[in-house]
Amino acid sequence: MGPVKDIALGIQDYRKIREYNYYYVDKTRMISEFLRRGAEVTLITRPRRFGKTLNMSMLAEFLDITKSSEGIFENTEIMQTCFAKEMNQYPVIFLSFKDAKGNRKLLVKQVKLALLAEYQRFSCIFTHLPHIEQVIYERTLQELLDYNTGSLSGIDNALYFLSKTACNYYERPVILLIDEYDTPFLEAHINGFYQEVHSELAVMLSSALKGNEYLHLSLLTGIQSVAKENIFSGLNNLLVCTVKDPEFADCFGFTTAETVSLLHYYGLELDDEVKAMYNGYSFSGVDIYNPWSVLNYAQRRILEPYWVNTSENKMIRSAMEQCDKLFFRNYDKLIETGTLTASVQPENSFYEMPGTSSLWGLLLNSGMITIVKRLDPGYYQIRIPNKEVRSAFIGLTEYALQIQEGSFSNLFGALRQVHKG
Repeated sequence: MGPVKDIALGIQDYRKIREYNYYYVDKTRMISEFLRRGAEVTLITRPRRFGKTLNMSMLAEFLDITKSSEGIFENTEIMQTCFAKEMNQYPVIFLSFKDAKGNRKLLVKQVKLALLAEYQRFSCIFTHLPHIEQVIYERTLQELLDYNTGSLSGIDNALYFLSKTACNYYERPVILLIDEYDTPFLEAHINGFYQEVHSELAVMLSSALKGNEYLHLSLLTGIQSVAKENIFSGLNNLLVCTVKDPEFADCFGFTTAETVSLLHYYGLELDDEVKAMYNGYSFSGVDIYNPWSVLNYAQRRILEPYWVNTSENKMIRSAMEQCDKLFFRNYDKLIETGTLTASVQPENSFYEMPGTSSLWGLLLNSGMITIVKRLDPGYYQIRIPNKEVRSAFIGLTEYALQIQEGSFSNLFGALRQVHKG
């Protein structure tokens, strides 16, 4: 056995992980499922830090016609399937909106910069355009370069035009990948300019996703399903996959077998304490471990919460400010007992369809609760997944009660000291 592989903590670039020989949990079966299902547009929602960006990077590396990917997919599951022949066969437009945060001006700037990066990467396809298309290209490029306007209205067809030009140049239909597509929508809502950004982004995305004859397949990932009416309505071949749906169930997060194998490689065991801290998620009946937490534990060898520090839960706190007394009664019951029966709608955005069911859906999509079992259509038995997430509820409860952050933790710490004494 050679030297122990390093852990790629926080590295979300598939090529870098493979070329630098980091430890990698093989999720290439996702490529097979994506191609086999063949949905024109697929939307996958998963909690933060569950491997969405790494999987999107993996898809882009495998499919992109401008790359040579044989080496970085050697000995992976995908190469044992009939889909191995699809490697590097499509022009791939790969966008991430992860940095589209802050006020309107900053958010718009980051969206335009993400598009500019792809226009730059595809610069060779614009060298011999017909006159009219050259004019469109120059105007679109100028709008993107003018990224401090705070407006997206001038780039309505930027994605559609890029896909059309790429398809014509490579004579192959385009794969469109958009990671964290929901970030600008959620940020705009939290910061009070949702309606303006919603309509502008929806027009741009709709032009690329609806009736685009140059598009082969598209995949969007995020935490929430947002702007459903504007972007996804009218799509004849749309597949929405939340944590309760069977598609891609084992492709995000670590399965029990994957967790056992990883911990064993680093001389650790999946004992009851580790299970209690990081297990407890159920994606359509598949037991899933939080990958961010498991990797941190394998590296630091200290059993403590890691995932709760990755987000400020701003969107959940914002939603809780608008919820009703029924939600808080059920919230109290969940905190007291650990389980609850409730109406849960993860397909709906709380910001577009506010209500108790949508808020439980927000908590489900965010990884704060998980489904134990389905009782009736729309009704589920839910629970807090594990000790790590339970600690995150302390902060939410402090916020809901409008008491100083850290008060409960200090109180519990004092009580433990008294008990020890």
